[in-house]
Amino acid sequence: MQLLRLLKKTAPFFLAALLLGPGSLSAGSLVVVEGKRVIGYRAGDIVDTGQTLSLAPEAELILLTAQGEKIQIIGPLEGTLAERLRETMPQLLAPLGDQEMALLTSLAEILGQHRRTAMRLRNIPRPPEPKDVWQISIISADDQCYVDGQLPQLWRPLGGSGEAVVIRAEKLQDETFISFNADGETHPWPIDLALAGDEDYRVVDQAAGQEHKLTLHLISGDLPTRAHVAAALNAKNCARQAAQLLIMSDIDKFIGRMITDDKF
Repeated sequence: MQLLRLLKKTAPFFLAALLLGPGSLSAGSLVVVEGKRVIGYRAGDIVDTGQTLSLAPEAELILLTAQGEKIQIIGPLEGTLAERLRETMPQLLAPLGDQEMALLTSLAEILGQHRRTAMRLRNIPRPPEPKDVWQISIISADDQCYVDGQLPQLWRPLGGSGEAVVIRAEKLQDETFISFNADGETHPWPIDLALAGDEDYRVVDQAAGQEHKLTLHLISGDLPTRAHVAAALNAKNCARQAAQLLIMSDIDKFIGRMITDDKF
């Protein structure tokens, strides 16, 4: 992971061509979020708007742009995306700057890693996860993030062993006790427990006699798009939240039923 970040900073063009699927980053590059009824397009792959696409009726591609927009394309489509986007979304065809390159690289990394992890663990039972991006799971030892200016909402899945939970802030030498039912609902961050970014906490389930580390990171609340937020989450190792945000966020632009003689 450290090597990947170093490469992103020092050689983004080389990194993209080497690691990010069948395409390489260039003007008009897009990142695949999801493909339905279409073969050869996987989450995290790079698609170039200059390549010829053939989408059958009702085939669907959901893509992310270098500007952080999420677009949906529904077939039929014959031809290149560039032909159809030149007037409606010309910014997609412009040369990529360093920031746009870094964003696309991060988005491809997030989605590709999420896909690979899901495939590797598809037959292995996994602990439940919050459905809301910003809920902090107190049963997970993975790094998790919250937004500057917003108190985290703690989440505990159904079926836990009891109510008694102790949370300790290790560096801040602070702790609190909360009564937290295992009912799938959220609990606000305790007002008597210090909250700090990049802080390690210990979560102790007293009824079960178990404890684990909970690392919280702070990210800026002043980022231009959800894609930029996801990239910030990824930089803090908040992988679950980064992928969840990209996959579950709304579509920004819809491009539908494109065939040779039709216009938008």
